[in-house]
Amino acid sequence: MIAHAPAEAYAYLLLGRSLERQNRMEDAAPYLRLAAAMDSSYARGEEDTRSAGGA
Repeated sequence: MIAHAPAEAYAYLLLGRSLERQNRMEDAAPYLRLAAAMDSSYARGEEDTRSAGGA
């Protein structure tokens, strides 16, 4: 997915979250940081409040 859309922040977020779910935190960290840098709404915690009906 990232190879086809390298400018898509959501792809990096999904990859990072998938790695987190596999308890691969060190592998996930760079992808989560990149997603947050590309789209500040993906900064840790903000996407959770957005999906819960927050701002």
